[in-house]
Amino acid sequence: MNLREDVQRLIREQRLAHAYVILGSSQGNGLAFANDIITDLFSLTTEEPRERIEHRVHARLHPDVGWVEPSGAMRQIRVDDLKPVTKIIGEKSFEGGWKVVVFLHAERLNVQTANKFLKTLEEPPAKTLILMVTGSPEQLLDTIRSRCQLLQAPGVMEVDVPEWEPALLELLVMGPPRNLMERLTRSASFKNLFESIANRLIDEQDLESSEEEAEVEDHVLKGRESSLKRGLYREMAERIERWYRDVLVLQNAPESEELRYPAHREILLEQAGTLKPLQVCKLVENAGVVAKRLETNLPLQVVFESAVV
Repeated sequence: MNLREDVQRLIREQRLAHAYVILGSSQGNGLAFANDIITDLFSLTTEEPRERIEHRVHARLHPDVGWVEPSGAMRQIRVDDLKPVTKIIGEKSFEGGWKVVVFLHAERLNVQTANKFLKTLEEPPAKTLILMVTGSPEQLLDTIRSRCQLLQAPGVMEVDVPEWEPALLELLVMGPPRNLMERLTRSASFKNLFESIANRLIDEQDLESSEEEAEVEDHVLKGRESSLKRGLYREMAERIERWYRDVLVLQNAPESEELRYPAHREILLEQAGTLKPLQVCKLVENAGVVAKRLETNLPLQVVFESAVV
């Protein structure tokens, strides 16, 4: 029995959980699996023809299905993005059956949005299903992730590309620094990039405090900003690691198609030819070091000077 059949069985036996994290691409296999689950849910609990249900779900025309996606320049899920689906959850089903809310790129829930949705996630109304599609479940708040069951979508997961990735790749195509001066210059470039993206992200967020938080507003806002920064820094460090893993792959198998950055194959091959395997392994390790040190209170400049990539 495959996962799709398992879910169908849970629907028939009325044992479906109220919330799931779907590990998969929000533009590919994760989205397709969410559509399949919703179609199965309505087709097994109503008398509507399956073909019509499938069409309405895929076209996002079903009145009892709400979709939440990132918005704004930094592509985050903000409090205002919850309003349409909060209405769906809080009101009676249009067609008298189940109600479904789907979060695409769920890892982009900002802290305030996640906290606001937490109570709904803890105590959703009867016959309410919440699906959170993400390729990075580790970036969800623990309070969100712990209240959902995990399903891994079948098929190959596509890599979602954030809008800041090209700027990061511009630094990586230069290769690692060759001397102390380049090391200092490169670390400053990484620091400036990280800070500029983080500041844009914070400016894009609605970080107002609730009435209960008013007395500790500065502390609350700083905590939220810190959490946003840590998530961003971690994601950027992961992409640095992916780059050098591609270099390592090409050192061992120059014809390999298993690359995260296939569009940069020629540059990756060039770096694979000029660097020693031990150097590349060290660069991969350094990316992990950067990710861990960014979780501390060390200044960014110190982080990148000590483990510059």
